[in-house]
Amino acid sequence: MPKEVSTEEAAKILGLTKDTVLKFRAAGLLQYRNTAPPGSSRPVYRFLLESVLKLRTSYEMADSTPQSPRQPQRRVTGGKRRYKFIDYD
Repeated sequence: MPKEVSTEEAAKILGLTKDTVLKFRAAGLLQYRNTAPPGSSRPVYRFLLESVLKLRTSYEMADSTPQSPRQPQRRVTGGKRRYKFIDYD
């Protein structure tokens, strides 16, 4: 039988929260099985260690240099503002 880990252990291995691990499960990124007893309303998930480690080694690290937030570009006007309702003469 393949080695399995709990949601908390998977979160520690991946360096994420348990909620994020459950989101990955819902997205189909992790193989799992529900080990809750029949008739239980609360699921208990066990994740295959192999799929957790595969996910851990498959994603790329982000660039370590933080980027400064981009400022929105300002519109360049062509001189004085002209309004329709003002008579400049």
